[in-house]
Amino acid sequence: MAIKAFISKLNSSLRLYNGSVAISRGKTSKIPPHKLELYEYEASPWCKRVRETVNILDLKVRIKPCPRETFRVEGGYSNNISINRKELAEKYGRERLLFPCLVDVNKNIVLNDSSMIIEYLWNEYGNNFAHERPKIDKFLNGLPKLLQLPLLFTFFPMNGVMASPTKFINSENLSNQPSHKPLVLYSCEPSIHGRFVREALSTLQIHYDYISTADHAKLDDIFLQKASTFHFNSKEHFILIDPNNIRKKCDSIGEDKGDANADFDIDATENFVCFLENDSENAIKYLFDTYQNGDTLKMTNQIENNLGRNGSFMKQMVENISSSSFLK
Repeated sequence: MAIKAFISKLNSSLRLYNGSVAISRGKTSKIPPHKLELYEYEASPWCKRVRETVNILDLKVRIKPCPRETFRVEGGYSNNISINRKELAEKYGRERLLFPCLVDVNKNIVLNDSSMIIEYLWNEYGNNFAHERPKIDKFLNGLPKLLQLPLLFTFFPMNGVMASPTKFINSENLSNQPSHKPLVLYSCEPSIHGRFVREALSTLQIHYDYISTADHAKLDDIFLQKASTFHFNSKEHFILIDPNNIRKKCDSIGEDKGDANADFDIDATENFVCFLENDSENAIKYLFDTYQNGDTLKMTNQIENNLGRNGSFMKQMVENISSSSFLK
């Protein structure tokens, strides 16, 4: 765990801990009435940029992880593995299978380019706070993309890149099956142990509400209650809550749990499964024990009946690097 923590800290330091400080929102700040949805996967360099911006703007987003099934094709997936890629393709079309992909139902906006997403979020939800934008963020996102890439790569990701078959049932599934509520993760992008938990959530394709714990972020009563038992360090710690399971009884979705999109009441969190501080090892074990439904796929996995975008991953990377738009 010490080696993993060192590597995680190295990844954060390369980005100068960008995303660890939020703007100071007042009562007049513009908050989207409905949560933003972000289709992305951990360790993607371009997804990382967007998560940093989400933290800086102190926005609550619902993350719908879309890890890869293979590196043989770009955007590929199969019907029986990638629940969130399938959802994205069915809702918005195959051409949207670029990540990150932001969906803002408040404005009927769907964007799948990291630079466009960042610009949109600042214009729509951070326009009144442009003067508070951290200088580090301005500098890093002002670099040409080719120079940004080495600073965005995640070294030795433990999980989060490749998908694993999951028991998590999407709350928007079209069948009459009972569904899971999204989990809740209080963390920020540079958090050492928060990253480990995000990697597991990504691999297992688990929906979760991502609530920023960056400095100056406005935190709710649930967080304050849970964090009152220890000194919370935003660059190291996290709090993960699973509203689908209660402590010492992890049979999850047998009973009706109400609206899967509704926030839960603070009094109800007392019995929910909860991991916090630097206990990422047990949190990851719990997530895999509870939600994994098969072995994690290999990078060389062959997809039959590919439903995603066609094209070689390496060919796409060469085209991107050689194109003038990639250098801007």
